[in-house]
Amino acid sequence: MEKLATEGGTPVRNKKLPMVLPFFGKEEIRAVTECIESTWISSDGPKGRELEGQLQKYLKVKHAILVNNCTSAMHLGLWAADIRGGNTVIPDYTFTSTGLAPLAVQSKPKMIDVEYETANIDPNKIKITKETRAIIPVHYAGHAADLEPIIKKAKEENVLVIEDAAQALGSEYKEKKLGTIGDIGCFSFHAVKNITCGEGGALVTNNDEIAKKARIIRDKGTNKAEFNIHKNIGFYDYVMEGHNFMFSDILAALTLEQLKKIEEINRRRTANSQYLIKELEKLNKKNLILPIVKKYTKTNWNLFTIRVKEDISKVTKALNAEGITANIHFTPLHLTTLYKKYINKEEKFPVSEKVYGSLIRLPMYPGLTKEELDDIVKAVDKVIQ
Repeated sequence: MEKLATEGGTPVRNKKLPMVLPFFGKEEIRAVTECIESTWISSDGPKGRELEGQLQKYLKVKHAILVNNCTSAMHLGLWAADIRGGNTVIPDYTFTSTGLAPLAVQSKPKMIDVEYETANIDPNKIKITKETRAIIPVHYAGHAADLEPIIKKAKEENVLVIEDAAQALGSEYKEKKLGTIGDIGCFSFHAVKNITCGEGGALVTNNDEIAKKARIIRDKGTNKAEFNIHKNIGFYDYVMEGHNFMFSDILAALTLEQLKKIEEINRRRTANSQYLIKELEKLNKKNLILPIVKKYTKTNWNLFTIRVKEDISKVTKALNAEGITANIHFTPLHLTTLYKKYINKEEKFPVSEKVYGSLIRLPMYPGLTKEELDDIVKAVDKVIQ
């Protein structure tokens, strides 16, 4: 492998250690250049089809369908599965994308409280009613939600499970890749994810009917994919309502090179995270809670977060002053303007609020050097009691 652009601390660190840097090298630049020179730069081209094939192979699924982002993947999944109306169960502690997908198909987001240790949806809090159409568990920070009881409940009530695996490419639940265990899995290639092309995503499924409809919907409701790939129709037709969720071949070329490095990327993130945990444990800070990994999961360490028993606004401000980018993560949905109207007055989310009031995100990416990791530890030591 050629030397990567972010190895050894390059690009040169400015004044503050960034939250994330992509693991790019000459391979990505060459792949994008070759794609541009080929003149096929739009969607559903040779690079896109190759990437879909490689994702299918890596995840061991029948269908991988590229889209422009993970929000679209979840919207597309619900649409292709004929989910409309009712409510869709989602965790309260998540990014708005998880809630926007059901709203796009006129299904009300039903927020559920989370577990404190993982910040993932609490299976014990899920109550499926006659109004429930789907469940979207989020694998927060690459740590698996406890899928077994969730899927058991869903199957008993004939409810769809869509995994929001935006942060979880390469993570596992009981030795199965996340995103492949429910009915549909959704991934992100955003700049802060383990592999990236800037913006992009994918829907994966083993359901032939959902996959067929998803390919039509994502390409403006046309059967163009059947025309382009299988060549068994004379001309494509407009066969149903759809949208434009397509993914450029330029981005596919870039993502292909990133996918080749997924094991190396996840290995480095794991090593960096384990080093931080080991060194932070030595500080013996009474107000510091370190991340844990449940026995049922293998995480890709998309995020490295800590919990503190202090004012998180003051702590993040102090860490930034020490040259370490730190921030407060998701605002619980029930506290935001959009989602307040979808909860009842009697509904409470104490764990979600506790997570929100204690969680701080720290830098994590493959190119972090030992010196930079030690800088993080020193800053935490100085700032947290």
